[in-house]
Amino acid sequence: MEASLDCCHSFKEKCAEKLKDQGHRITRTRMTISETLQELNIPFTAKDVHQRLIDQGQTSFDFATVYRTLQTYSDLELIHLVGQSGRYIKCNSEHICHDKLVHIIYRCEECSKVEEHQLDQELVGSFFFMTKQINPSFESKGMLMELSGQCSDCADKA
Repeated sequence: MEASLDCCHSFKEKCAEKLKDQGHRITRTRMTISETLQELNIPFTAKDVHQRLIDQGQTSFDFATVYRTLQTYSDLELIHLVGQSGRYIKCNSEHICHDKLVHIIYRCEECSKVEEHQLDQELVGSFFFMTKQINPSFESKGMLMELSGQCSDCADKA
């Protein structure tokens, strides 16, 4: 069953809810990292988050802790890896992510702007049917699609 999240909840609250629902502990470390991510509106790496924590005076966090926390958040679909860049973006879904959503990442090749949108899996049903035909034993749990091209801001400048 999908757990909904009111759009007025913060990213930190979304993280706490998802961690709790999936049986993970809600620690001070995880919540501090959630607060830091809440402020980021651009793609980020573990190194970016670690440096931001240090800049905020949070010197007790080592890089490995930040990396593991981001991996946990990625596993829980609170953040999404953008292609092969090693950068993440926060999931902007107003709902806790579930296996019926297809996440589409739009990445501008000129300015590196990244946006995320979701579609219901039923809208791309023929794609899922085709993938099942290709590999019947593979059990899909979700999908993240990245489209690269030119954003409207860069197109307007051209």
